[in-house]
Amino acid sequence: MHLKIVAGFVVANVADELVLAHPYGKTVAKTAIMVIGGPMLFIGGTLVGLCLPGFASFTVPYLWPLGVAALAVGILVLIAVWEAVSLKTVKEELAPTEGGR
Repeated sequence: MHLKIVAGFVVANVADELVLAHPYGKTVAKTAIMVIGGPMLFIGGTLVGLCLPGFASFTVPYLWPLGVAALAVGILVLIAVWEAVSLKTVKEELAPTEGGR
């Protein structure tokens, strides 16, 4: 499990280097794979983590590398909000009710 997270960090750092080198150039395949693959590895195989970046890969030919990176960050924010909301509902369901039961 931790290996995927570390690999996601490494791939995301490579993606940052590629995007910062040519932010407004043409998005080449290696840049797109790194930018989208980093978050997919970091999230580690959840359904949402695989579907949203996979969907975003269809927009790659139409965006600059900086746009692809911004899209990947937006997807990570959406996943973080989804996780926070789902954990909040689980905590509320597990919380004891008044009266000790």
